[in-house]
Amino acid sequence: MKFRPVVEVSVYADGKKVMDQLTAELLLAVKETGSILAAARKLGMPYSRAWRRISSLEREVGRVVEPIRGGRGGGGAKLTEIGEELLKAYLEGRRGQVMSDFTLASSHDPLLEEAAKEEGVQVRWVGSLAALLYLSVGEADVAGIHIVDVDTGQYNTVVKKLFPGGEVLLIRGFQREVGWAYRRGLSFSLDDVKNGKLSLALRNKG
Repeated sequence: MKFRPVVEVSVYADGKKVMDQLTAELLLAVKETGSILAAARKLGMPYSRAWRRISSLEREVGRVVEPIRGGRGGGGAKLTEIGEELLKAYLEGRRGQVMSDFTLASSHDPLLEEAAKEEGVQVRWVGSLAALLYLSVGEADVAGIHIVDVDTGQYNTVVKKLFPGGEVLLIRGFQREVGWAYRRGLSFSLDDVKNGKLSLALRNKG
C-alpha cells in the first residue's frame, strides 16, 4: 500500500468556498468541448451529476454557463463572463501549485535567474554537474547546464553519455558569451598569463 499527498485547488469568494477542483475541471471541459454533455463524457461523470454541480455553483455566484441555441451544430454551451473569471482563478491557482512543486537545479545564469524570479520558481544554483546529479536521483525536475564535451568540443552533448537510455531530454535554450575581464588600459597576451607575469582569477568550479 502506497500513500501520497494530493493538494487540490479550490476557488473562494469573499472567504467562502464556491468551487472545488472537480467543478472547475468541468467548466474547463465545457470551455474546451462547447457542451455540458460532451464535458461530462470527457470527465467520465453522468450528465445529471454535471448539471447538478453547475446548478449548485450558479446558486452561489450567478450564471456561469449559458446555452447556445440550435444552428447547424445542434447547439451547445459556453461560459459566461463570471464562468470565465472563475476558471481563470482556478487555472492561476493550479499553475501556482505546479510551480511550488517544481524544482530546478542549475549552473548559474543571470537570464535564468530573472526568469525564475518572474515565475516564482526556486532554483538551486549548484553547478552543471551537480544539477545533472540532482536530476538523476529525482531531486530536481529540470537541470540547467553549460558543459563542454572534451571529446567533441560541443556543449551539453554529455547528457547523451550520462543518460544513454534517453530518459532525459536535452532542450537547447540559448548561448552564452565567454570573455576576459581586465583592468582598463592593460595590454597583455596569453603568454603573460602562462608565464606568471599576470594573475588569472578563474570562475568557481562547476
